[in-house]
Amino acid sequence: PSITSSKDVCITIASAALDKAISMLQSSGQFNGAFHSVYSITFVYQLEFDRLTKQMKYKQTLKQGIALAESVNSEFSSALNYEYAAARAYTVYRDSDFLALAVTSWTTARRYTISKDQAASGTMDVKQFNLLLSRQGGKSYPWLSRLTSV
Repeated sequence: PSITSSKDVCITIASAALDKAISMLQSSGQFNGAFHSVYSITFVYQLEFDRLTKQMKYKQTLKQGIALAESVNSEFSSALNYEYAAARAYTVYRDSDFLALAVTSWTTARRYTISKDQAASGTMDVKQFNLLLSRQGGKSYPWLSRLTSV
């Protein structure tokens, strides 16, 4: 179906929806009864709203929300939505606070990314593992051969 509303009407509706969601947050910055990463999804929506409308309406709300997320869950930076939001927030707002969070998030996530050397050795800082280079019956994993040949 076609969108028949004007751009301004669509922006007003989106902004009202985000404002309503934000108004439902508890003082901890979390939604009542929701898993902590649910709010991280609203981070993404807020910053994408600002990016698309070329505004900074939610910049301060995001800064406050990130600070609250850190206080509620020390492992918040390992949640994929927070990592994405941090990197995108820096590109949208060009604010060094968001850059610092993006770097922290990247560093956290990087520990769980398997490098070529780690795949070959079967070890990484956070886990020891056995990596099968072929399946039962002698068939290889095509994606693994691409990884180990890089």
